[in-house]
Amino acid sequence: MCIAWVGDSQALLIVEKEPRTLSIEWMSRIHQPTAEDEKQRVLKSGGWVDQTKSGGVPIGPLRVYKKGEKTPGLMVTRSLGDADAHEVGVSAVPECYFRTLFPEDRYIVICSDGVWDVVNEHQVLKVVMECSPDMPKATKKIVQMAREGWKRIKRADNITCQIVMINFPESRVRRDSRAHPSEN
Repeated sequence: MCIAWVGDSQALLIVEKEPRTLSIEWMSRIHQPTAEDEKQRVLKSGGWVDQTKSGGVPIGPLRVYKKGEKTPGLMVTRSLGDADAHEVGVSAVPECYFRTLFPEDRYIVICSDGVWDVVNEHQVLKVVMECSPDMPKATKKIVQMAREGWKRIKRADNITCQIVMINFPESRVRRDSRAHPSEN
């Protein structure tokens, strides 16, 4: 399997190494200027990394700008279709994660930052376990949790969630059992 991504959406693999015990493995990372390699690529391309200023005081997260300007002000270091940002080192080239799938691999959960910013991976794992094998139900529940999270902090972001169920023909399908998260 190959996962290729840009920006701040992320993919999570849910694995059942022991019967009825699920664990998680990240298959991506966020492309933001807080990652030193991403920041250095932007700087070498002529971009500038800094925080927004309010009355000269830095506030908020690091963003990518054109030197001496207030644009584009992106919080990501890789993005599709941002031509202005591409001029200052924001790349459209995806990062790739390669992994062989095994019979103990159960689900791939892919969400935008609108989910991951307000719902953590352990909450997502719990929803997947509770709803298994009904992944459309799990997806709707995760999206609803994200909406509620944004509502609590009186902000909003894009919310996208997709779940892929992995089912090897030779593996046993545990449709009636409920798995429990590992303590790791």
